[in-house]
Amino acid sequence: MSAFQRAQWLAEAESLTHAEIIGKGMVAGTISRMGADVVAKGDIDGPVSLVSGNLFVLGRVNGPISVIGGGATILGSALGPVSVIGGNLRVAGRIDGDVSVVGGRIERTDDAVIKGTTSTVGSSLAGLGRGLGKFGGRKSAVGWLWWRGLMMVWWIGASALAVLIMPRELESAAAQLGREPLRTAAFGLLLTVVIVFLAVISVVLCFFLVGIPILGLLILAGLRITWFGLSVVFLWFGRLLCERMGRRASSEFLPMFAGAFLLSLLRFIPFGGFLIWFAANLLGSGITLMVLAQRRKQAPLPPAAPPLPPPVSA
Repeated sequence: MSAFQRAQWLAEAESLTHAEIIGKGMVAGTISRMGADVVAKGDIDGPVSLVSGNLFVLGRVNGPISVIGGGATILGSALGPVSVIGGNLRVAGRIDGDVSVVGGRIERTDDAVIKGTTSTVGSSLAGLGRGLGKFGGRKSAVGWLWWRGLMMVWWIGASALAVLIMPRELESAAAQLGREPLRTAAFGLLLTVVIVFLAVISVVLCFFLVGIPILGLLILAGLRITWFGLSVVFLWFGRLLCERMGRRASSEFLPMFAGAFLLSLLRFIPFGGFLIWFAANLLGSGITLMVLAQRRKQAPLPPAAPPLPPPVSA
């Protein structure tokens, strides 16, 4: 069975006509790709990172492997650690380091060797759907998965639009978030408490029709704060991820996409995903409040009124 499975995965690697082939021999340095499949037939002396692509290792990788939005198949050997987010890890060779899979599962042949520890989170969306179906039925589970998938697409698109409209503001805010994460979270908690208090007051006032426009303005303000704040968090988290992968992004689009995709994917995790997004919203609300406070301080004062002319004597 192991030989058949290995041959099947090898045939899949050979059938990728549009994949990037890294030939036999030693390749030194970092291999970073986005939106492309990679088949490594030789040895790579350095880290390998892929975003939105599949990796096939037929030779040896002497460094960490990170795959986001795709799967990894180890037919040769890897020094490790190996992390896969949003895909499956298939092992028919040897991994000397730790293995972590988020939003996928680990498949291994009988003769595969993983010397480090293995951890999986949200083994698969199908498995998650089956687990949810035990509580709310199959239709509600499928509906929940569709809703989460649509929200993932929405936030990736919304953050990409934010980069187009205000790249400098997002870059400056993300840098400030990286310098003061705890202070930002404290401001976010303060703003969240204020918004909840105002929302309760507005709902009460709706019985007197006075709170309806106030509640509408509060909802619009909350959407604006969430859009800007989460876009900043996506960019900040994406830059941390790119640094971890050893990739230097030339623009904000790659880290923004990576951050939005990964955090949206983690939202699929029951309970834990909610806590992660609650923390992201706290940071987003806090950095928005801090940016608004800085703009208020830097706003130019209105020009002074010109002096009155002296009275003309008769």
